[in-house]
Parts: sequence; C-alpha cells; structure tokens
Amino acid sequence: MLDIINLTYKKELELLEQHGYRLTDKGFASDDGAFVEHNFSSQGYLTFISLFIVDKYAELTESLNLQPVLDKEEVLSYYGYTLICESPFEIQDPDGKLISCEFANFFYQELKNKYIEDTTIV
Repeated sequence: MLDIINLTYKKELELLEQHGYRLTDKGFASDDGAFVEHNFSSQGYLTFISLFIVDKYAELTESLNLQPVLDKEEVLSYYGYTLICESPFEIQDPDGKLISCEFANFFYQELKNKYIEDTTIV
C-alpha cells in the first residue's frame, strides 16, 4: 500500500519532503514531531493520509504561489484523448474527432478536474 501512495502522490510527496514531511513504512511524520503511525490495512487511514497529502500540497503550492502542474498528455491519454498541438490547442478524441482552441481549453479543464478526482485515493 505504501507503493500505491508513493506512486499516486509522487509530485505531492516530493514537495512535502522539501518542507519536512516524510512517509515511511512506519507512518507519516513531520520535522516538528507530528506523527501518525501507519495502518495500511485500514481504508480510513488511507483516506486520512490521502486527504492530508492533497490538502498540505495545496496549502504549500498556494503559499509558495506555485500552480500544480499536470502533464496535459498524461491527463488526456488517461481518458483516451491525444494532444495534437499546444498552440492553437487541439485535442483528438478516441474516434479521431478534433476539439480546438477555446473549446479544447474548456474541455481540458473539465478533464483535468475529473482526473484529479479519479486519481485521488479516498
């Protein structure tokens, strides 16, 4: 289960580690002494740790004025879409139909939100 959390939240955990948070086989800890012992067999524990990672990442990115960066191609391919061009922004759906410019940006934002929901362990 530790591997799943590490893979799912790789970029989030990298930022958290830079700010004193660590996920180990014993639990989740911070440099200021906060600690929660692991219980990877409990869905409640996994939900708690997932929510903490996502929330702390959002807090850090906001305080550092960072925007979470998702790979557009990764998000699109997760749902079977292909990035054709960045400028003008063009996407191809699984049936070969094109979506471009303002429509592509809107569509991508919706897919990105769905991707965040679908890949968050809760």
